[in-house]
Amino acid sequence: MDDSGQIKQENRCNCNQEQQGKWLSVIIPMYNAGPFIKKCLDSMILGEAGMNALEVLVVDDGSTDGACVVVENYVRRWPQTFRLLKKKNAGHGSAVNLGVSCCTGRYLKVVDTDDWVQTEELGKMLKLLQRIRQMDAVLCGYRILDIRSGKVQNIRAQIRQPLQKETAEDASLQGDSFACLTLGEVLRDWDNYKRLFCLHGLIYGTDFYRSMHRDLPEHVSYDDAYFDVVYASRSDRLCAADLSVYVYRIGDPHQSVSSRNRAERIRDLETVLLRILKTAPHADSHSKAGRAYWYRRICPFLTDYFITAFLRVPNRRKGRLYASRFYRKLKTGDPGLWRMIRKKYMLLKVMGLLHIRDTWLTKLLELKACAVDFRCRRQCTSKVQRVHGQKWKHTMAACTPLEGSES
Repeated sequence: MDDSGQIKQENRCNCNQEQQGKWLSVIIPMYNAGPFIKKCLDSMILGEAGMNALEVLVVDDGSTDGACVVVENYVRRWPQTFRLLKKKNAGHGSAVNLGVSCCTGRYLKVVDTDDWVQTEELGKMLKLLQRIRQMDAVLCGYRILDIRSGKVQNIRAQIRQPLQKETAEDASLQGDSFACLTLGEVLRDWDNYKRLFCLHGLIYGTDFYRSMHRDLPEHVSYDDAYFDVVYASRSDRLCAADLSVYVYRIGDPHQSVSSRNRAERIRDLETVLLRILKTAPHADSHSKAGRAYWYRRICPFLTDYFITAFLRVPNRRKGRLYASRFYRKLKTGDPGLWRMIRKKYMLLKVMGLLHIRDTWLTKLLELKACAVDFRCRRQCTSKVQRVHGQKWKHTMAACTPLEGSES
């Protein structure tokens, strides 16, 4: 694959693109996922209508643990829905790339093998996709499950003044709302929607995704950063749905998002970020909203890179070397982005020199979030008290008899 990330024709799958009726293709990259794959696939068993509208592509990335045998059982039982593709090991991004080239659904979603979906919500999403006009991307909520504590966090966006609200006779859809938005409208309500722009919350239109002519980075971890930033920055027609489809499992020390693995694979994240920087938006390639989204979305990934370099890498001197080298590349490649991130860079550098760990930073951020939440609650309470006080004054004035009205 060349540096521009263009899809090579030889990587495309010679599959039947004439298959009709598939609205959503779920792409599941799989590598040695024996303990998890059954739960993942079981969550996608729907009724007959749902199975006819759904396509599940499991892309085996050279597994050696016999997970393919489990998948083959689903393929034999539901051949109209489940498919198994096999390839040599080249990483998560490579498996997604093959799945994208072979899928037949109008929309596509990536689900990792150690995660799963909420079956009922998936069924509702399929019905919703069949009711709305073709979109570049659909945003939906998800759940985060911490397997250590059992705590579940629901991530959803409030659908503010939806352009359409589902009031179909079908009782399974009643009460679920969605809004058709432009990317500019999303940015104006960014705090509400920003957490949905990730692998767990994004569903892309297949034709839109393929029209980018870009592959995800291969042979590296953290390719989801590319998935989140590059494609969505070119979108314009979006739908935000009040559904929570994906269940994201965290707390496993073997996951790539654990602090230890982030430190060990920091070069992977650097590779992905450099690939993203090559897609920097220009007036001739991106809308004004697309350029704003690209910069707004890449900054958290850059911050996380510097957190890893300064606070997670055990050898602090080596981490500082990684950070300073990447910082210079950023300054040369995109001075505007460099100016946006330099204050955080300097702060994290000082924290690293003071031997502050990333867990301490997490606690500080949690305390800050609690303080902000407490301040917002106090402001809301005082506003309510003022409103109620005014109402009470008006009520008392109306109830008090006029002087001299009674003898």
